[in-house]
Amino acid sequence: MTRTIFRNVPCPGCGRVYAIGFFASVNLSGWKQWPDGWGYGDLHHLQTELRGCSCGALFWPKGSWFQTNETDLSIITEPDAEPEPNEEPEPTPKGWFARWRSKKPRRDSLTDILKRVEDQWPKIPVIHPVSNMAGLYRVLCDGSVTLDHATELEIRKWLWWTWNHPSRGLDFVPGDVGLDVSEEEKQENLARLNLIYLRSYSDIII
Repeated sequence: MTRTIFRNVPCPGCGRVYAIGFFASVNLSGWKQWPDGWGYGDLHHLQTELRGCSCGALFWPKGSWFQTNETDLSIITEPDAEPEPNEEPEPTPKGWFARWRSKKPRRDSLTDILKRVEDQWPKIPVIHPVSNMAGLYRVLCDGSVTLDHATELEIRKWLWWTWNHPSRGLDFVPGDVGLDVSEEEKQENLARLNLIYLRSYSDIII
């Protein structure tokens, strides 16, 4: 089963604190991988770690950040309501032995631990992975924003994957395909993407 845990992470631009989901476990049932590296399954699909705050900050939850002019890169949702508490009181154990046993501390089972993870309810706004591909493309083309190689690679990879979605033969489009750019721009993006991959690989070898 795919399970998500939430952690509180402040935006490095404005300091607003968000809940960010991280996968605790992943179910790859029905998983399919495409030649360009993108994958999708019944209960899990790939997603970027990049988040975009409404203040214009584009950031990694555990790393660098960049000030941009884009204020709607990520969907931000308010926390879900807390589940209604169980109104029925637990029955009082009968007999001294049952009462003594009910007070004895018990080690949590794996099921109990996973249940607590599953029942987490973020109490602050949740910021989701960047989904506005047109906005990401504008960030990439903005000469006033200087990205590091890891972030540029991530953006170019997701642009290439998203632009390829219509040709995957699916009965749905798993994400906003963003701006309808020319084939020349797509090929330029791919060439730059391959160059960054090559440089990264060379750095590892050296």
